[in-house]
Amino acid sequence: MQKTRLLTWVIVLGWPLWLGGCNNDKKPFFQTRSGTDTDTPTAKIWPKPRTSQEQYTLLLHVASNPSGHKQQVLEYKTNTERLTNWKGLYVVHNPDHSELYWDKYAMTKDAVGNLKKAKKFRTPSGLAVYAKSIIVPLPGKDIGPAKWNLVNADGRYTVVIAVFFDVPKEDYYNRREIAVQYCRQLREKGEKAFFHHGISVSRVTIGTFDKSAIRTIRKGRRTRSEIRSQHMQAVVDRYPYLAVNGRQEIRTVLNPKTYTVESLPQRTYPVEIPAREENNYADAFDSSGYPQSW
Repeated sequence: MQKTRLLTWVIVLGWPLWLGGCNNDKKPFFQTRSGTDTDTPTAKIWPKPRTSQEQYTLLLHVASNPSGHKQQVLEYKTNTERLTNWKGLYVVHNPDHSELYWDKYAMTKDAVGNLKKAKKFRTPSGLAVYAKSIIVPLPGKDIGPAKWNLVNADGRYTVVIAVFFDVPKEDYYNRREIAVQYCRQLREKGEKAFFHHGISVSRVTIGTFDKSAIRTIRKGRRTRSEIRSQHMQAVVDRYPYLAVNGRQEIRTVLNPKTYTVESLPQRTYPVEIPAREENNYADAFDSSGYPQSW
């Protein structure tokens, strides 16, 4: 029996909906990182870039001060170049914010060394100004076919069946390519699969459903949601357990009836289809305190 990990983080996309029921079939439907069983891409399967062109960059800072974001980000760039030997710093200006990037990379693992340097960097006054640095696709660079991108899908709901995120300590990178690869595999099997790339997590979903697919039941102060669509339920039945980086996750939960702690596989779940946005990087950075003291 393959090993599983204790789930210690929460996945959020739209508004995850509680699913009732139980499935006793504990046979994994995906491949583990040890290389046993099946067809979900894993950490040791590195998708090779289709070309030698750079696809990623390192986002160091987002300046969103309404009246001075262009000046602020240029000051960050100038000060960083003065204090370090970092090459390849560049700025992208948007109408309401500006972004500072560092170099371009063919694969996400190529950026890990610079990511560590950025997070450790301190200004002369001791500020960790790049502690929230992240690896992102190049501005304007889409990873995966547009028609498979969930933000381009019609409908109100979809079902999340897999999530992928980079784990540098475990040599696990390129979660975007792996998610797209899995999406391709599912479509080759006839599934209506989609991908969604967030700032740090990529998700693979199946199906699009209108608002009648989910019913909200209120009982006193409590509410719960249940599936009304037979087609949505069929997806959940085919893919009952969530694949997290190619393996099954076990959650420890409290049984409200028996008040005992149980270990259960994390299940797939429906979510609302997200709206298209230019990017949401600004929300991930704290741009307060301008101008900051270097």
